Amino acid sequence: MKILYLSNNRFPTEKAHGLQIAKMCEAFIDQGTEVLLILPNRLQPSEISTAKEFYGLKKDIKVKQIWNIDLLLNNVVPRTFAYFLQSFTFAISFIIRRWKYKKYVIYSRTFLPLIGYRGKWFFEAHTFPKTFIGQLMQRIFLRNASGLVCISQALAKKFGQIYSGEILIAHDGVDIDLFSNFKKTSGHKNVLYTGSPYKEKGVLTLAKACEDLKDVNCIFLGGNKNEPEFKQLQKIAKNSMVIPYVKHSDVPKYIANADLLVIPNSAKDKAFSEDTSPLKLFEYMASGKKILASDVPALKAILTEKMAWFFKADDVKDLRKKIIEALNSKEEKGKFAAQVAKKYSWTERAIEILAFLDI
Repeated sequence: MKILYLSNNRFPTEKAHGLQIAKMCEAFIDQGTEVLLILPNRLQPSEISTAKEFYGLKKDIKVKQIWNIDLLLNNVVPRTFAYFLQSFTFAISFIIRRWKYKKYVIYSRTFLPLIGYRGKWFFEAHTFPKTFIGQLMQRIFLRNASGLVCISQALAKKFGQIYSGEILIAHDGVDIDLFSNFKKTSGHKNVLYTGSPYKEKGVLTLAKACEDLKDVNCIFLGGNKNEPEFKQLQKIAKNSMVIPYVKHSDVPKYIANADLLVIPNSAKDKAFSEDTSPLKLFEYMASGKKILASDVPALKAILTEKMAWFFKADDVKDLRKKIIEALNSKEEKGKFAAQVAKKYSWTERAIEILAFLDI
């Protein structure tokens, strides 16, 4: 059987979803499945290279880019309008040619191009619609889905209210070999955050907590230097290093020199406090390093007190206090987290999903 992986995303991308797409396609291929990745033909920042180089892939992924109207990197057109125009034209572009792919099982991160499709298709959900209209639309579109994959227990519970078919819970994964067996070379105390600089991910809380820390280097790694969120973080995190995204294969170098890895998700957004399954979390776990996490349900669904330290979400003072506590602690919680991380490999995730797809 063949898988058509359908995603309406710029690819490669500095954002985490691009890595997840790349690693899952590679993992499917490793299991002997033929994969065709269909994407919109989007404009790219000049510094982003090929997917194989950018994500450090060992396998070539067969990719087909199709027509759409892409104005998302255009600062003149309102972003909301540009997003809907791009999504609509991508959907139309796929609909007029989807008859070609009847021999494929479609595995999709977007549902609009699959309106009325009667073939075998599965939807992978990463967020739950926030509005009644959004929930109604997904309830209607998912009627024809063969199954639903959710990245967390909480997300599966929410979708269970609007979808009566089979649901598989498959948390995100990690390349275990890439993020394990680190040796620290720096003599400084380094606190590291990796990922996008969005306030929902708690980066501004962390930036403020780092302001008065003595003898500690706080490092933020990730984000597009041209994004307003990145520029805002630079202004707030004046005493920290704020570094734009690097190739994924370079991320382990930064983790190797970290003493503490922070995942400070905010409790103010349900998508980031309840539904998410952050890739950085599993990379942190696999590294065996100390982890400090906000006490939101999504993170505590994976982490325990044996694996990490927790702070009250969105609380700058408590975060600062727990950073000092974790840095000075002799507890080796990271070792236990590294053992647990082994069950979250991309390979294990691909095997589980392929069984669900009945391939």
